[in-house]
Amino acid sequence: MADRSAGGECAVPCAVGAAAAGRLRPEALGYALQEVINRHEVLRTVILAEEGLPYQRLLAKDGWQLGIEVSGQYKDPKVLQDRVEELIGAPFDLSAEHPLRGAADPDRGRGACAGVDVASYCVGWVVVVDPGTELVELYGAYVEGRAVRLSPPGVQYADYAIRQRSYLEGAVLEEKLRYWREQLVGAEPLELPTDFVRPAVQSTRGAGFSFTIDKH
Repeated sequence: MADRSAGGECAVPCAVGAAAAGRLRPEALGYALQEVINRHEVLRTVILAEEGLPYQRLLAKDGWQLGIEVSGQYKDPKVLQDRVEELIGAPFDLSAEHPLRGAADPDRGRGACAGVDVASYCVGWVVVVDPGTELVELYGAYVEGRAVRLSPPGVQYADYAIRQRSYLEGAVLEEKLRYWREQLVGAEPLELPTDFVRPAVQSTRGAGFSFTIDKH
């Protein structure tokens, strides 16, 4: 698997940071994130392999935990930023752990989450999940002590994948293959100039540049 050959760094990490209005309730945030994971099987799926063939396994519900940072440890904003970047940059073991991790700093009223880009993680298909909206509702319901106002997910990723697999076969698959074979007759590989020689091992290293745009 690409993930194993790349040491857990082949997936694209998505990061989200949040500051609570008022004091952050770590227990509420942990509950809300756990419920989002419980609702969407793709966030509880690990990829294993047997005799070189990958297969999916669904982790049990309520098995995820929010990390709680040591009280008062990040009074220096630079130290806090370094910790957030460490959390985001740590590789995932997609054969053993949830593709989402999170941490909360109750003293500063902030939380941070990092997750594998599930669109890349799930064999390149787009997964329609809106965890932001769900997270707000679940957090609010916990804090306010009321029932959650969310409907069950209409479809899980596995259902979507099965539907796509069953659709792309037989006459439909042959027609699509025929179309692209005709379109690509005589096509040659596009050789674009590059600034650097492609490395023997793919790297996900990058850089960031922060700046402020004046409102005028």
